[in-house]
Amino acid sequence: MAAIRLREARTGDFAALLRLLDQMDESMYRGRGHAGEGDIRALYEAILADPDQPLLVAEDGERLVG
Repeated sequence: MAAIRLREARTGDFAALLRLLDQMDESMYRGRGHAGEGDIRALYEAILADPDQPLLVAEDGERLVG
């Protein structure tokens, strides 16, 4: 098993992060079910573009796990 490593999120991580969000309890991410994918992608892109909002992901090998 590869060690889990943290890195900054990239644009190409969007689909994998959406899958992770779908696995979360609604109480952890209120409103997700009502937002369209385009709205979520726009928010994600804005966060990535903002140097004051670093977004980290956890990777196990080639797979995002958090």
